[in-house]
Parts: sequence; C-alpha cells; structure tokens
Amino acid sequence: ISDSFVLSARGIYNSKIGYATSEKLDASTIDYVISNIKANANVITSEDKQFIFPGSEKYSKKNVYNKALNETSPQEKIAIVKELDAKVKTLDSRISEVETGYEEETEEVTMLNSYGLKLTSKQNYAVIYSSAVATDETGETKNGFSMKILSDLSELNIEEVAAKVVEK
Repeated sequence: ISDSFVLSARGIYNSKIGYATSEKLDASTIDYVISNIKANANVITSEDKQFIFPGSEKYSKKNVYNKALNETSPQEKIAIVKELDAKVKTLDSRISEVETGYEEETEEVTMLNSYGLKLTSKQNYAVIYSSAVATDETGETKNGFSMKILSDLSELNIEEVAAKVVEK
C-alpha cells in the first residue's frame, strides 16, 4: 500500500509557456514550481502564441469511482487473490506453478487555472490476474494468463478467471 502525490503546473513567462512538476508539497514547493516554469519557458524557441485554456462552459459528470472498492479491506482483497490462486491450482493436475496478483489504483485529479476553473475528478479500479505453468505428458511446458479490470469486486467471477487461465 502506497500513496503518492504529483503537482503539475503550467504558466506563461515572457510570452512562453513553461511546465513544472513536484512530488513534494511543503513551504518550498511553490517557489520551486515557479522557478522551474520560468526556466522551462526560457528554453522554448517556438514563436507560437501561448495561452492558458480558460475552460469550457460546462462539463459532464461520469461515475468512475466506486466507494465500495475503496472500503474493501486489504484482508478481503488478499482472500480473493488466495481464492483465485487456489482455484487455478485445482483445475488441472498438470499445473506446476501459479502466480496470482492484485493491483488497485485510486486517483484524484484537481484542475485549477487563473480563470477560476476548478474541477475535481476521482476514479478507482482494480486489476486481478493469474498465470499458470503446466507440463503435459510429453514434457511440453505451456503457460496461460488471464486478468480482469474492474471497479466492483462483486463482479469478479473467480471460476471464470481461473478457467480462462487453465484453458490458455
């Protein structure tokens, strides 16, 4: 489990647009970002007129965040991974190795500009995957892999994912 933060900023300096990022937010961050925007703008050679987009009149909302996914405990997620791993192992006696994993990402983005634009978007999703190595009677080794990307763990059909791994 890890958290990360990224601040990205653009600004116009001497009629050129500069860009800066920081993965730290403290008292020195603003000075650092402004300094880097200026330095970046100073190396731009394009004569194109630069501008900051003020924003659109309206934006549509999309539901791309599932609170239930975020509230599911790590222990429950680990149990799902272990269940999938065990299921793959039991579906075919020729399987000698199984690797199963789970990744999840929650991302929140806030976009602000000097024209008053303030938009926030939050999304999350999970990726569960499994791979297996099997050796047949002739000694030929094959591997199969399957993954599922979803935002609702209740939609995960462990039997289906395991069957796809074994079939491949």
